[in-house]
Amino acid sequence: MSILSVSLTGVGIATSLKRVQAKEARTLANTIFRGVKDRTPVDTGRAKRGWAQAKRGNDYLIYNNVPYIKILDKGRHMTRRGMRGSTQAPQGMTKPTLNSQSKRQRSRTRITR
Repeated sequence: MSILSVSLTGVGIATSLKRVQAKEARTLANTIFRGVKDRTPVDTGRAKRGWAQAKRGNDYLIYNNVPYIKILDKGRHMTRRGMRGSTQAPQGMTKPTLNSQSKRQRSRTRITR
């Protein structure tokens, strides 16, 4: 049986952990931003250029104000009017990006013995 004990003491530890957390959040936001932008289909380029990100307090916002972005992000799908969405991004953009990022995070945090 092995025991792992970790002890954090001192005032500087909390500050260091907050800095690390802020850096990780910024890195994650930038990675997701690049992912959705790279997966955005291109016809005129308007939807791809429409992606933006902003920081509000401790939160990072990734958004796109192009009116048809929801249709593109839903992926290729059937409606009463026929097929909608893009053949270039049949799964949409955000779902595949978040899925790949989630897998990447799980592989980074895997503990091996």
